[in-house]
Amino acid sequence: MRAYSEYENVVFSDEKFPMVVYPYRDSFVPDENMSEVRFFHEQIEIKYFVQGTSTIIVGDEMVEASKGDIVFINPYEFHYTVVNSGGNYHLIMIDLKFFNVSQIEYIDLKRIFITERSAFLHHIRNDERLCNIIQTIISEYTEKKENYMEVLRCLVFEFFVLLGRSYVDSENATVVRGERFRQNVLIEPAIRKIMSEYAENITLAELAKLCGMCKYHFCRMFKEGTGMTPMEYLMEYRIKNADIQLKTTEKSISDIAYECGFGDSAYFSRCYKKRRGITPSAARRNMIK
Repeated sequence: MRAYSEYENVVFSDEKFPMVVYPYRDSFVPDENMSEVRFFHEQIEIKYFVQGTSTIIVGDEMVEASKGDIVFINPYEFHYTVVNSGGNYHLIMIDLKFFNVSQIEYIDLKRIFITERSAFLHHIRNDERLCNIIQTIISEYTEKKENYMEVLRCLVFEFFVLLGRSYVDSENATVVRGERFRQNVLIEPAIRKIMSEYAENITLAELAKLCGMCKYHFCRMFKEGTGMTPMEYLMEYRIKNADIQLKTTEKSISDIAYECGFGDSAYFSRCYKKRRGITPSAARRNMIK
């Protein structure tokens, strides 16, 4: 199954009220004959699970969501579902323009996402207050009673105030990945190629040429933007995809090595142990305990 990234153009029927709610969506997982599409978009995406379970990849994190969980996707983060066991959720999409209204202008998400280069945590569990707010948002949006937009603005305002109080990823957030892309436009083609073709033989010269730079300048720009060299980034991305397959599939170590871009299982095991401290087989045993 081949993976590729796709920008999703989210359209709102009312640009003065750029928010939409889709009740009861199913997590979609492509079968083995389909391409694995990793979506990203400019909008905030919130999934509130009401039944079943799903394993979702958000950025570099694997989220195992079940009933009552909230999955938060920051702007420009790649996300896709790898396992769906009856996962059913309410979906809320909100554009950052929603927060330009004067009554909630001091929720400065652009400061969080861009200036502070931070993000909100992806997985929120056992937060009854936030879940109640989402349930009320669903009800107000669906019933559309008098002045429902004003009620929704207040509810969204409360939701993000509470989110900012407890769920800003200040410890691990170097940057919301997509925002880093956006601020480093020159290296974006290389990042996208790595994410969509990580299993292929990608060379430094190829990435530099794709971005219209010499190798020296490209390496410097890339490390400034990501904190890693291009080849370190490629290797780490391959290892993270191997982590996902080790946990969510029963594929052999050899098959995982091949599908993640390693020439053979021995080389894969050496690279994996160097970065994770244990072999892929040991990691799999630990993951399924």
